[in-house]
Amino acid sequence: MRILTRYCLVEAHYETRSYGLHPCVHDWTLDGLNHKIGNLYWLTFDCVAAQIGDADWDHLSQIQYQRVTGHAKRLAHDRFLALGDQHDSIRTRLIPMSYLANLLCQQVQCNASERMYLRVLAGCEQILDLDQTSTLGTANDLGILYKNQGKLDAAEALYSRALAGYEQTLGPDHTSTLRVVDNLGALYKDQGKLDAAEVMHSRELAGYEQTLGSDHISTLRVVDNLGALYKN
Repeated sequence: MRILTRYCLVEAHYETRSYGLHPCVHDWTLDGLNHKIGNLYWLTFDCVAAQIGDADWDHLSQIQYQRVTGHAKRLAHDRFLALGDQHDSIRTRLIPMSYLANLLCQQVQCNASERMYLRVLAGCEQILDLDQTSTLGTANDLGILYKNQGKLDAAEALYSRALAGYEQTLGPDHTSTLRVVDNLGALYKDQGKLDAAEVMHSRELAGYEQTLGSDHISTLRVVDNLGALYKN
């Protein structure tokens, strides 16, 4: 490591007692050394994905995950993604893929997150039933990403697909269905379709009142959203 650092191939981060590669060195290794990767892609994928678990899901925007983000972004590179299309390998890794896609989304790596989400969605469609909750959840998550990117029409299409699937598989008042209804309501509000947003939020409110009660925090959040909508 001392020799690599001396030649500036590796950077020593003394405050965190770790090492890193300069982006230019990353690009050089990507172009010069990674022509034949094969199954090493999945070895690398498993090493990176092992850094994220269920307990991390709600905290992935925090700074301590930036170190993992750089590696996840590389896994979403077009050249590497083309190496990982084996269905047998994808079949057992759909959940870790969705975690990495969410990490990239939370760390505002939108292009890499989109590529990873599209890969998860394609894997779910090929391996699972089209209306499986995993497929619908991925469609909803990709819709959230598109909304954050300002791609509102693409987000609406994915939300609508997820909503129709959840209504058919889980029912109109299931909490997963109502979360998509909420996303559609917020999207319609951003599009200036306030009447359509009111329909969605009113439906969401009725569903939560029936399933969770009128004083549940999720119900009250919808009441707040409706109040803000009426104010607009």
